[in-house]
Amino acid sequence: MRPGLAAAVLLPRIYREEGLPLGPTWDQVARMLVETAGDEPVQIRDHAILRLLSVYGLRSGEVRRLTLEDLDWQRERIRIVRSKTARVETLPLEPTGTSR
Repeated sequence: MRPGLAAAVLLPRIYREEGLPLGPTWDQVARMLVETAGDEPVQIRDHAILRLLSVYGLRSGEVRRLTLEDLDWQRERIRIVRSKTARVETLPLEPTGTSR
């Protein structure tokens, strides 16, 4: 090998926060959903928000902008305006497995 070859090899970037988890594990999500299940208005709201975040992958702003008009109960659809692109997506409503 020629001298100085090692200097030409690019090293991978290692970021200071690289080891932090990107989000909760699916077990943690399931536990949060169980903990927010209930009949009190706050529990119903929190549970719905967690389901929107975990099932649809919505951003917090997308959840905040949702209105009742975005839910089409007859066709079982939800209308989302994506934060980054402002594109409108219509997605199927996912069943909850409960009869609320």
